[in-house]
Amino acid sequence: MENNAQTKKNREMNWDNYSKRHIALKFAYLGWNYRGLAIQQDNQNTVEQHILWALKKVKLVPEDADHQSINFQRSGRTDIGVSAFSQVLSFHSRSNVKTGKGIISVGHKISNDSKEIDFPKVLNRALPSDIRVLSWTPVDTDFSARFSTVSRQYRYFFRKENKNIIKMKEAGCLFLGLHDFRNFCKMDAENVSNFERTILEFDILPYQSQNQLDIGGDSKYTDFNDIYYFKITGTAFLWHQIRCMVGVLFLIGEGLEELEIITTLLDIQKVPRKPLYDMVDGSPLVLYECNYESLEWQAISKQTLNEFDKLWLVSSLHSSVIYSMYNGIKDFPISDPEGISSKSKHVPLLKRKTEKAYDERNKLKGNK
Repeated sequence: MENNAQTKKNREMNWDNYSKRHIALKFAYLGWNYRGLAIQQDNQNTVEQHILWALKKVKLVPEDADHQSINFQRSGRTDIGVSAFSQVLSFHSRSNVKTGKGIISVGHKISNDSKEIDFPKVLNRALPSDIRVLSWTPVDTDFSARFSTVSRQYRYFFRKENKNIIKMKEAGCLFLGLHDFRNFCKMDAENVSNFERTILEFDILPYQSQNQLDIGGDSKYTDFNDIYYFKITGTAFLWHQIRCMVGVLFLIGEGLEELEIITTLLDIQKVPRKPLYDMVDGSPLVLYECNYESLEWQAISKQTLNEFDKLWLVSSLHSSVIYSMYNGIKDFPISDPEGISSKSKHVPLLKRKTEKAYDERNKLKGNK
């Protein structure tokens, strides 16, 4: 036992021998299998937790590192089931070089000809296959993945079905500019008091897939021409803001609400309390892009591209299996041709019950 303990002690890293560098990582993940991005006290199955484990496993940060000790920051927080194509983290990492942007301290044993660590390569070996580091870049020591972000773009994928794309696009453009979005979010009155946010870009575009599977049949679920996505860019977003915006736009697209409901809900003098309505599912939502000034990302590796190709192949095979099941049962006798249940009658948003206003929530908090 003593020999094992001594061996482990000898293997422990002397972090003074290594340089420390402030870097940014660009990474992608499929959020469907995780409980959100941010580390949580009561659940370890989050994207950030897996990344922190990987950072420690490959010894880019000390074993006892936490967010504060390595200045760990993210660009945007995503919730349960939400994915990201271009999420960004910044933190203090072990480095093999002694000069260059982001160097915080120089290690005792670093030579002038040392080559920098291939951060994506070493981390991807330690990460689950649906979390991939795409690229990295050295950044100035005052860079923050969160506060240095100029804009963030989200995309929400959906099937057109009976939705009026033109009406939804016209309604969505009413979000452009600076508005108070308290009626289009899940209010976090304890941590947020300013609900004004700026929308820089809004559009609805068709998703054109070059990889559509030719599996035949007449199922509406196999038609990629019916797939569209919302493209929404802003400086920052509130909790569940995109999902609430899309939820109301769907009501407009289905003819259940008029375009003017957007302007009305954005007017907090007219509507100080958010009507009760359902936000859309989070799984088709993607944090697509985080934009910064003057960042030069390293090129993505061919290996990383191949790994995404494997993910797509597995997903395609799963789709084929499910579709074959559908094809096998679609000709069975149907006991309820109209479906299990009909849709309930739509209640206009302005005639619904409402949530408590911000001031009312704060008053309740003060009385506790």
